[in-house]
Amino acid sequence: MEVDTLEIRWPSGIVRTMIGVGVDRRLVVVEPTAASVESSSVLPSTLIRVNPNPFNGFTRFDFTLGSRSETSARIYDIQGRLVRTLVGRGLTEGPQSAIWNGRNDVGQFLSSGTYFYEIRLDEKVKNSGRVVLVR
Repeated sequence: MEVDTLEIRWPSGIVRTMIGVGVDRRLVVVEPTAASVESSSVLPSTLIRVNPNPFNGFTRFDFTLGSRSETSARIYDIQGRLVRTLVGRGLTEGPQSAIWNGRNDVGQFLSSGTYFYEIRLDEKVKNSGRVVLVR
């Protein structure tokens, strides 16, 4: 079981959104400093990291949105079939996280192997790569 979206609004005005958080997970969330968020009107949109990779249990995709964007984060198997959609909606500017627990869209555990992720912002592929699931 997982929480669809966890949104944290800090008193400083910074908003952190985490997606697909397992209800049995303990999270330690630290408020970012104002200096870590640029004040310019447009921040670059980037994938910061996938960690851990390889993983057993769950992995987290951390990325930053430079502006509000229709965002999708999807996982594909080695044959190119979509197995999991982690994000599929508009997200606000700033740091974001999506967590994948190694399950498909209907909740079944996937087998060990290489999977591919794709992050799209406003229908354009912004980042893609591979992630290895080890059971």
